[in-house]
Amino acid sequence: MNLKRKIRELLSTVNFKQEEIDQLKRNIRSTKLNEIEIEMKVYVDESTRLRHQLEEVIKSKDTFADPEEMKIIESRFQQQDLLINQLRSENNDMAQAFNNKEEENAKLREMYIDIDKKIKAQKAV
Repeated sequence: MNLKRKIRELLSTVNFKQEEIDQLKRNIRSTKLNEIEIEMKVYVDESTRLRHQLEEVIKSKDTFADPEEMKIIESRFQQQDLLINQLRSENNDMAQAFNNKEEENAKLREMYIDIDKKIKAQKAV
């Protein structure tokens, strides 16, 4: 019985995932943006997780830690901070570009509606 239930659950999960894939295939532009945003979010989360782990390691070591090792850890922190700031900047740039494209799309839609109205008016005359 458990096996049958698991099979049904897995089949429903597969169907759900397939529907999700089909929906994403319909709108490639937003799919690519979503993928990039998710990758950036995962990267930031992983960087944060690693930072916390390094902080824990530093705290767990005694105060007479090797200075060279401390320099290496500090340089890693600086690199991670740089990467996080770059990702934030890229995320803001991408959001701005997305908003610009949305505004451009709205303007084009308005132009299309105006042209369509003019054409219909000319056909009616």
